Amino acid sequence: MKHVFSLLVMVTLGVTAIPAADALILCVDAGGNLSAATTCKKGWTPLDASTVGLQGPPGPQGPAGPQGTGGPQGPQGPAETSGFQFVVCRKLA
Repeated sequence: MKHVFSLLVMVTLGVTAIPAADALILCVDAGGNLSAATTCKKGWTPLDASTVGLQGPPGPQGPAGPQGTGGPQGPQGPAETSGFQFVVCRKLA
């Protein structure tokens, strides 16, 4: 029982000592040993958790976010030369 308590204390201290920004990734060595670390050691390969079935299905879509602010006004368009514009079309042979 003393060993279980010691292990629990060590795991708790280890988890709380890891900063929140440092995500753990799974790494595998050439012999198939699995390790969780912030970076894989030289010669170890990162393991994609979704390819081995460790990632669950996607959750439902969240609610729509608030409407953003309007963008800046665009540049002034070209000045109109007259009220009418004629287009001449010609049939090609």
